[in-house]
Amino acid sequence: MPRVSTSVSDELFAFLCEEKARTGRTVPELIRLSVIQRRATVDLQKERLRMTAFAIKLSDGTTVDHLDWQNAQEQVLHYGASWIDYGAALAAISDARAGTRKPGTHNAKVDA
Repeated sequence: MPRVSTSVSDELFAFLCEEKARTGRTVPELIRLSVIQRRATVDLQKERLRMTAFAIKLSDGTTVDHLDWQNAQEQVLHYGASWIDYGAALAAISDARAGTRKPGTHNAKVDA
């Protein structure tokens, strides 16, 4: 019958023992690898937060995040670029275009 873990440290120890048996690595190696992987994940998240909503990936694989929405949209429509975060780009473009939309009509009799 398997032992039931009573604390997080017991669960972590059990996990490390299983990984050691599965991979053949030592416990310090596994800890070091998990720290490196966590740092890489955090760095990737920080990099995504630094990008603007209009960040695009060009067809050659380079990332461009300094364009305004019109130029970024042109790159996507005509030159094979793709949005890094489509949802953020769509929301930001909608907000940016809000000032250029045709205002509603006014009834002069009601306004007078």
